[in-house]
Amino acid sequence: MSFKALVLSGDGVNCEIETSNALAEVGFQSEVIHINELIQNPKTLENFQLLAFPGGFSFGDEIQSGKILALKIQKYLINEIRDFIESGKLVIGICNGFQVLTSLNAFTDFNSEESHFALVPNDQAQFINRWVEMKPNFQNHSPWLKNLPESFHLPIRHGEGNLKVSSKFQEQFSNYQAVSYTKDVNGSYKQTAAITNEKGNVFGIMPHPEAAMTQNLDPTFNTTSKESHWGSIFFKNAYNYLEDMQ
Repeated sequence: MSFKALVLSGDGVNCEIETSNALAEVGFQSEVIHINELIQNPKTLENFQLLAFPGGFSFGDEIQSGKILALKIQKYLINEIRDFIESGKLVIGICNGFQVLTSLNAFTDFNSEESHFALVPNDQAQFINRWVEMKPNFQNHSPWLKNLPESFHLPIRHGEGNLKVSSKFQEQFSNYQAVSYTKDVNGSYKQTAAITNEKGNVFGIMPHPEAAMTQNLDPTFNTTSKESHWGSIFFKNAYNYLEDMQ
């Protein structure tokens, strides 16, 4: 059985091809669709089981990374995306896509004007572009996190990946934290690299799994390792989850 993945493009997004290829590699029928086309035909989303917000620099990161694209989605597509998520289908936001989902309050409550998560400029006040080591939160049972090793490496490339969590939400944050850096990379709360919503079907991650699909891309690759395609695990998990739901 094959499942369909919609990968958004347009407005400065620039990782849609890599993300689409990564999804296709694990079995998805992956289709790149410009956001303006989706706005014209929002019911198109009903034909897909996974929605991907790729990385890039939507609207040139004006005002705040991901903010303008989130406002565009809020105006034209919010009902369709809310229904998509509430139905249990899968959503992934990578880097800029994570910033968009955070601006939409997609991890807590779309309807709330109060935001519990924010991605702000790195503590270093500069863009970071390197591979980093991270580890999963095994208390989070999101389908996105199955079969991950105790530590693995992915590349990061962002200027605003510093995750902040509202004080009233910190006590329950362990239910949302998905992946953390093994060292403080950018000042993120509890060194967090990725989060999910409470249900686990919405996944936001600052590192780029679509850029870690093959071992020859990984400068940390150890030839004695049994698993080197760290990025592919996330996409395989998504496919396997949908298959199990049938």
